[in-house]
Amino acid sequence: MRTQLRHAGLAGAVCGLDYAVLPWVMQQVGVAADDTANVFFRLQYAEAEFVACCSKS
Repeated sequence: MRTQLRHAGLAGAVCGLDYAVLPWVMQQVGVAADDTANVFFRLQYAEAEFVACCSKS
């Protein structure tokens, strides 16, 4: 997902991830179907932290 960053505004600030490819990525890395909700929750948590760190610079 590191190549799926969304940028916003003229400055190109990071605003989050593009989730369109997420189901394919989960399949490719072997995430079991019953684990996808937990993985998605964890990804959103990491995304929020990453966006917060990017906005501090």
